[in-house]
Amino acid sequence: MRINLLDISEDGHEFTVKRKEEKDVDEKVAAAVENLKDFSFRIFIQKTGDIYTTTGDYSVSQKDIECSLCAEDMELPIKNKFTEFLMNETKADQKGHAPHSGLNIDSDKDVTFVTGHELDLGEFIAEMLALAVPLYPRCLDTAACEKRQAENQKYYQESAMKGHPAFSVLSKLKKD
Repeated sequence: MRINLLDISEDGHEFTVKRKEEKDVDEKVAAAVENLKDFSFRIFIQKTGDIYTTTGDYSVSQKDIECSLCAEDMELPIKNKFTEFLMNETKADQKGHAPHSGLNIDSDKDVTFVTGHELDLGEFIAEMLALAVPLYPRCLDTAACEKRQAENQKYYQESAMKGHPAFSVLSKLKKD
């Protein structure tokens, strides 16, 4: 799903995408987020001078995700709100100066550069959702997670190695 930003007025336009509504968006999101159960994405785009302000929210749910602490299978729901600026990517002129957006680089708002005033909504959504998914997911119920971790410790036995690990295999070899 491609959006021509030149068609967006100063009043703005809202887009809502859910799973199984747009085939190309589904494919891009599924490639970026594993074990996808469901997602919902709402974005409002408004023209502000020569940039576009986007605000919105999204929710994503993953199934069969393993907790990084206790290894329990769980479902991981994520909900977030965002504000981001879209700017047309232009080449720098011969003098080496790029056009200024007036945005402070230290602000909490993100900037996405688009080529040719066109936004690929599938790629935009896939990137947002992929960044929202934690690398090390954890159970929502921390007390139950700690209990499972303690239970798992009973079955974990660390073998005591003598000497340097690189030479431990040599002690098991037969001598001729």
